[in-house]
Amino acid sequence: MMGKQAGVLKTYPLKLSFTALQCLLSSIQSFVVAIFLERDGFQWKLGWNIRLLAVAYCGFVVTGFAFYLQTWVIERKGPVFLGLSTPSAFIFTTISAALLLGEITSLGSVIGGILLIGGLYMVLWGKRKEEKEEKEERFDNKVSSNSNAA
Repeated sequence: MMGKQAGVLKTYPLKLSFTALQCLLSSIQSFVVAIFLERDGFQWKLGWNIRLLAVAYCGFVVTGFAFYLQTWVIERKGPVFLGLSTPSAFIFTTISAALLLGEITSLGSVIGGILLIGGLYMVLWGKRKEEKEEKEERFDNKVSSNSNAA
């Protein structure tokens, strides 16, 4: 079964335009949610300081790059591999926080990471097995159609 983004990419192959549209719609949704969650007007004020730089960087660079990369992965490998990036990001963040920031990693985080890695490999194993079965089925269908034609 194909994901929604993969279906859209087949009919609308302009990845950058699709990424921009996806970012715009996500921004609108986030804005609506933020209005309800943060009612203090002072928190909405952006000046020419690090807060403005952080918002611009996250909005343009991080989000834009992430959506473009997601679109590229879906186009190349399908939606299953995109779903696998979330556990990988969690593990990378935990390891980076421990090594770079000296954050103490709890036993629960380590066990959770092990379970995520195990789940990741199980999904990849299942996907590979599924692709192998599909190839064998196509080959069998091709062989049987060739033998029927002869």
